[in-house]
Amino acid sequence: IDLRWLANAIHHSLTWKGTVAAKFGVWQKVSGSTTLVNVDTTGDGQADLVIKINSKEALKSSDFLGLGAVDATKPTVASATYGSNDGTLRSGETVTLSVRFSEVVTVAGGTPSLLLSGGGLATYVSGSGSNTLVFSYPVLAGQNTADLNIASLALNGATITDAWGNGATLTGGTNLNPAGTLVVDTTAPTAPTVALTADTGTSNSDEITGNG
Repeated sequence: IDLRWLANAIHHSLTWKGTVAAKFGVWQKVSGSTTLVNVDTTGDGQADLVIKINSKEALKSSDFLGLGAVDATKPTVASATYGSNDGTLRSGETVTLSVRFSEVVTVAGGTPSLLLSGGGLATYVSGSGSNTLVFSYPVLAGQNTADLNIASLALNGATITDAWGNGATLTGGTNLNPAGTLVVDTTAPTAPTVALTADTGTSNSDEITGNG
């Protein structure tokens, strides 16, 4: 039973007490074929939360997550990497950017995005439940940059949290440059100019005949 979110919400550690009620305690009571898990969240020794298990159980502390010390450490952005590329992106191409966090995170409630140098935008596509979130960047015309980097990470209404419910600190995602260089060049190549000159004579070898 995962109580990490609850311990974090009340900002207090919880302790397994077996069958005895206690301040900020977790204890069980068996009633017939039902097991009731009681949790005191206010420090008065009374059950404020009851979890019902439809079976008779003999629980122990190892059956719970979140007992003991509360983890209040927020996840942070650790690094970023480019997906597969040849060193230069053209208009219409797509590349992924992976942002690694200091611990496993969960994305919920929205779709985060990365604002990129050159004005591009990468949208979150996968990674919730791991320590690395993957974003996809489709290159549009005019988004030129000598080295693609992450200007900032925006939540857009989403949350990025760890197992304890701590919201991620995103400052590490500001001006974050993945290893290596990835150029974005959306300038269309121009056709070469061919200059023609008048043929004023004949040659036995140029296969061009002058008329006149």
